[in-house]
Amino acid sequence: MYKEVNNFSFELNVEPSVFIYKHQLVNEHFVRPDYGSDYLEERDRQTTKKTMKEYSLGIGVISRNNFTENMSLYALVVLDL
Repeated sequence: MYKEVNNFSFELNVEPSVFIYKHQLVNEHFVRPDYGSDYLEERDRQTTKKTMKEYSLGIGVISRNNFTENMSLYALVVLDL
């Protein structure tokens, strides 16, 4: 969506994202006995390699002031869901 008023223009920005990453705790001594009575179970859980997926949808509005045909200044406000 695009709207222009005087030297200002307004645009709607929709940006879906998918992030996939892997995690594994390498130093098993990072989880110490003072983490609780089940620290060995927590250590096993953290040192097991796992893949995590994150889905995101960013919705934003761009407000742009056009000084000249080749120069402009803009502000972007985004809500990330």
